[in-house]
Amino acid sequence: MATGFVYYFHDLVTDAIISELPLASESFTVAMNGAGPMSGQLHPDDPRVAKLPWEQATQINRTALYAELNDVPIWGGIITTRRRNKKTGIVTLGGSEFWYYLSKRLLANVYSYVTTDPLVIAQALVNDAQAVSGGNIGIVVGTQTSTATISQDYPAGQTLTVAQAIQTLSQMGPTVGFDYAIDITKDGSGNHIKTLNWAYPRRGRASSANLVTIDGATATDYDWDEDGTGQAGKVREVGSGSGGTQLTSTAQDASVITNGWPLLEEAISRTMVTSQSVLAGVAVDDNTLKKNPILVPAITIPIGGDPPIGQFIVGDNARLILPADALLPSGFDGTKRLIKYQIMPAAAGESTMKLYFNDPPFFG
Repeated sequence: MATGFVYYFHDLVTDAIISELPLASESFTVAMNGAGPMSGQLHPDDPRVAKLPWEQATQINRTALYAELNDVPIWGGIITTRRRNKKTGIVTLGGSEFWYYLSKRLLANVYSYVTTDPLVIAQALVNDAQAVSGGNIGIVVGTQTSTATISQDYPAGQTLTVAQAIQTLSQMGPTVGFDYAIDITKDGSGNHIKTLNWAYPRRGRASSANLVTIDGATATDYDWDEDGTGQAGKVREVGSGSGGTQLTSTAQDASVITNGWPLLEEAISRTMVTSQSVLAGVAVDDNTLKKNPILVPAITIPIGGDPPIGQFIVGDNARLILPADALLPSGFDGTKRLIKYQIMPAAAGESTMKLYFNDPPFFG
């Protein structure tokens, strides 16, 4: 186990600690608007493990794992897979951040909202799900609000999960959409607190704020991925309804073709959108996001370097600097947005973290 990293395994429902266990070959991903994965290995023949209740502490969908670095929480989630291999004598664990739990919960009630803050809707969906017997894992639901309103129905017979409903709400463009993440902290008594925080219209520092600088000169590796598979210069949104009553809206940026790209089109289903004006806004926003190929760089830096964990959160805009080299002849110095990061503790040598970026929102 890498120096400074400690792993606490708790009962998912009661949050009572079961055991502290040493992991090997571990990796933790912190994400927003979803659940970042983890993986790690246990060696039951290790005397440190053999004397501990490792089987109880690693039961799938019953165990919460909190990872700490120098007494500071850096990841929290649920053990979802456990694989034992006789030949190697290794137990391999997999898990996901606590948001995963809301993907296993159906909407608890029938809902009908008229001109309501989407954050208020999202909060109600989570709170009602946790009010069901056996359904509370102790997520503290933030009460942040937005300036947006939307009308939205969740009728009887729907089969949406809480996670699906909130994800759809969050993707209704910057006039309505929002970001979210479950952040892990500790209270004065050392108890872990998992808080579902909402951010409108976006999470993290914008370009106008004091940006974190990621200097590629200290990087141990980088990936520079360009992806045009989602590019569309013309977007057609399909909203609620059917046949002649179905809502539709199209947005196109003519400059894309003027600049030399061929016509690329995409149809996007937004069946939960019941307002024509909202659907039109979503179409414009999606077209703005999709009209160019996306650039998704990933930079690997020492975990003890600059910036250290704690000086940034997922969602932050950052100044990214990469010196020119054979792969990137012009280098890069510009603003990108941190969308997730992967922590990779090392048993020997230097632990690292891999920071993943994409383009900042066009509104900041």
